[in-house]
Order: sequence, then C-alpha cells, then structure tokens
Amino acid sequence: MDDCRGQCNLRIYCDNDKRWVSRASGGWLDSSNMMAFPAAWGSPLCRQEKIGFGELHRIKAPDPAPVNGKASPLAGQQANRAVMTICDNTFDKYPKDNNAPKKLSDYGQNKDLTQLDISHFQFMISMTILHEWTHHPQFTREDEPQGACYGWENILKMTRDQSVKNSDSYAYLGAWALLAGRPGPQSGYTLPRVGNPPDATKEQECKDGKLALYHQITRKRWLKGMYKRFIA
Repeated sequence: MDDCRGQCNLRIYCDNDKRWVSRASGGWLDSSNMMAFPAAWGSPLCRQEKIGFGELHRIKAPDPAPVNGKASPLAGQQANRAVMTICDNTFDKYPKDNNAPKKLSDYGQNKDLTQLDISHFQFMISMTILHEWTHHPQFTREDEPQGACYGWENILKMTRDQSVKNSDSYAYLGAWALLAGRPGPQSGYTLPRVGNPPDATKEQECKDGKLALYHQITRKRWLKGMYKRFIA
C-alpha cells in the first residue's frame, strides 16, 4: 500500500460512503480498505438520504493466506480492522430540531443550559463518533436491544447488562462528560442531586435527563458517579 492505511485498525471517512462501489455480482465493495457487504444489507447507510449519521464496518479475520503462490490482495491489511463513515447528515442541522447543537462550543461559555435536557445534545458530532467507535472489534458494542437502543429514554429502560453492551450508552456518557468539563464559568453540568431522603421532583428530573449546574464537581469525580449510575 502507498500509505499507512493498512496498518491502521480504525479508519475514519467523511466521504458520505462514496468509496463504496456496487458489485456486478451483488453487494458493495470498498476496495480502499478491502471490505465488502452483501446486497441483503441494502446500500451503504450514508447514501440513504436523511437516514444515517454514521456507520462502522468491521472485520475479524486471520492473516490472509497466499493465493496461487502469490501474496493475497489482503496482505498488509490489519486483520481486525474497522472503517467508520461520518455521514453528511451529521454535519447538517437536523430537520426535527434545528436548535440542536452540533458541537458544545455552538453555545457560548456563559450560556445557561439548565433549561435543557441531555436529549437536546443527541446530534452532536462527538456523540456520533463515540457511538460508532464502540462498534470496533476491540469493544464490540452493539445497537441493542433492537428497536429500543437509541436515546436517553431507552437507555434508562435497559437492564445493567443491556446498558453495558449498548453503543448509545457510551455516547451519552461521553456527552455528560463534556458537559461536566465544559470550559468557562458554566462548568459542572450533571444530573440533579436527589438528596437524602430522595426528592421526588429531582428524581423525575433525573429520569428526564435535565441538566443541573454544580460548580464544585470535577470531571474525575463526576465520571465515577455517572459510571455507577449507568451500571446500577
């Protein structure tokens, strides 16, 4: 190969899946990364207008054997590799919520976010990247349970085992970490503290994913607490 791509076990593209070519025999081929998927899977996700935000294809394969005494076309490729595409939709304003930020920096450092909930941030580019990254063969997280794997409300309904295996759980964990460590005077966003004994109103705000501001929290301290919430 004429670049270092073959040595990389994660490759990220923003080409809206243009590298995928339809095969005469059916299915699609990404010759740049020597990956393919069958016609039964449909077309590459980013080519499906206004549907996809990101996708990741992965391979777990042994080292390629020679073909007719010659090196395999797969020679030089990482055996356990993944190719991520961040779709154009990820960078566009999402039509269902034109006020949703694509980056946390879309809001000035002084903006009060306490009137918002975590779902408001679900279309951030960083969340899409982290979600797709967890599909890598090293992590093998999935979009499960089928039909109820995306979004804050669905995550709250999951069992501990389901949440740990679900990719969107990690995307939301990353979003909470960004909000907790937001630069500037408005730093320290997290879920409301319910108190002891628990305050029913605050408990409901937690379920709704409402943002609360506590200036004294640190990212390290916050991550420990939020991790416990996710695996409880």
